[in-house]
Amino acid sequence: LKCKVNDLSSDLAMNTAKLEAARSVSMNRGLRRVKEVEDKGMITMDRSSGEIAIKAPFEFSPVKPGPKDDVPPDPAFVSTEAIDTILENVLDLSRVFESPLQVEVQCVVGKGGTPAFWEKLAAARAALVRSRLETLGPPPGGLEATGIILKGAKGNGSVVMKLDPSLFRAATPAPKAAPKKK
Repeated sequence: LKCKVNDLSSDLAMNTAKLEAARSVSMNRGLRRVKEVEDKGMITMDRSSGEIAIKAPFEFSPVKPGPKDDVPPDPAFVSTEAIDTILENVLDLSRVFESPLQVEVQCVVGKGGTPAFWEKLAAARAALVRSRLETLGPPPGGLEATGIILKGAKGNGSVVMKLDPSLFRAATPAPKAAPKKK
């Protein structure tokens, strides 16, 4: 019996070492894949937060509401092909980390239209991004897409994407400087 326990302990130690070696190789491959995706020049990923920065233009077709419009037109991309290329890169990162994806479409309130118009436009744009991601092959852990409006902001808005925050370090405030001694 003692001999059998020793054999099993030896097997366990050997298999544990093999598992650690496989994990190391897997992590190495994952990080190389992240670098390959980033080298395409469309997106970058903050390795401490999991936030994905879109470097290529991510443009929706412009919308000009009337002063009393409540219902926005169906949203569209300026170039669906360009958006698909960006989203495929985002999905590649999501698959590397086997992570759900959070998408926030930020819509800048423009001239005209009611607040309800801009809120509906933001939600419709988020649904459009979600639809494209699902068409291309949804992220392994699921997908959450929301639209928000930005009042008083300039520009056309943006799209913010994040991988599962539990996989990354939480943002920590910068340490306060120690008081100077006289």
